[in-house]
Amino acid sequence: MWKYKELYDRLGGDVYLYEQLYRAQLAFYRGQFEEAESLMLKVDGNARKNGCVLVQLGVAEYQGRLAIHMRRPVEWTRAYDFISSMQKHENPFIKELALYVKCQMWMQVGLVSNVPEWIREGRFGVVQDHHNYRLMSDRVSHCAFPFAWQMHMKYLLYSGNFTRLINAADMADSFFGLSRMPLYACSLWLDKASAWKALGDNENAKECVGKAMEILAPDGLWLFAAEFIPILGEHLIREIEPYGTEAMDIYMKYAKEYPIKLAVIRKFMTEGVFREPLTEKEQTVARLAALGFKSKELADYLSISSNTVKFHLSNIYKKLGIKNRVELKSAMERYMEKEYAFWIEMTKDE
Repeated sequence: MWKYKELYDRLGGDVYLYEQLYRAQLAFYRGQFEEAESLMLKVDGNARKNGCVLVQLGVAEYQGRLAIHMRRPVEWTRAYDFISSMQKHENPFIKELALYVKCQMWMQVGLVSNVPEWIREGRFGVVQDHHNYRLMSDRVSHCAFPFAWQMHMKYLLYSGNFTRLINAADMADSFFGLSRMPLYACSLWLDKASAWKALGDNENAKECVGKAMEILAPDGLWLFAAEFIPILGEHLIREIEPYGTEAMDIYMKYAKEYPIKLAVIRKFMTEGVFREPLTEKEQTVARLAALGFKSKELADYLSISSNTVKFHLSNIYKKLGIKNRVELKSAMERYMEKEYAFWIEMTKDE
């Protein structure tokens, strides 16, 4: 394990790559998708050439976001697969960041229960190791803590735990000053605004949206608020309107259709891969088999015969178009059944 500076230098690479990634992010949040896509391809090629893994991870995250807006489910899946592969990286920092990006992607398509329990519960302690690689716990590094806490708050939002979300946001701000970091601050304010709106407090919701817009407006980053549209649509329109027609045009053209765009990805992730729907019993068998239960253990656990287990597995393999348990594990990780939690209900295409 390296000291933090050595860790960053070893993974970071050329500052120019970060500048290009930053430009791609800005173009994306301004709704300039063609420019964003072009910049991402260039920076990804240079990052691969220079072995800059952090930049590659950042590019993959934004390629996934872009794929939603451009309704390209295959590209979304490709970005997801790359991020998944980064969880096997030898470097703990990369593995950790890949997990948080993956959690975000899971929640976007409704797989809320895939988020690890310790992130759901926000169980982050504080530890200091002798290599100066600071840990919040045995899983969470100090430098990536804001990402971890952001995913904890996202989980609370997507699963409808609004009071807990407000408390978590207040605590994050009081103890860690997240409102002093612009992009984290926007996420924090919009998370809180969504929670207040869901709880029926429009005044607090309006105030929080206003604070987020103060940060986003100078650079025209209207798309940042896209995922909050289903619940904050009216508030966002009122806050964006004063910034003029161009701002409203970007919002109406790209962001307003976000729920419909997400529905395309969700349909691909669920129906596109499950060629035929799995029965409830098959879902249970598939989940347990993917977790490593052997046939006899499955039979004992479910109080069925080994032959019945084999019968279910045979049907599951046919429906998923796979051949063995290794492929089953991968398929179930990505394409578990729909979980229509609060946020999914809010973002369904009517």
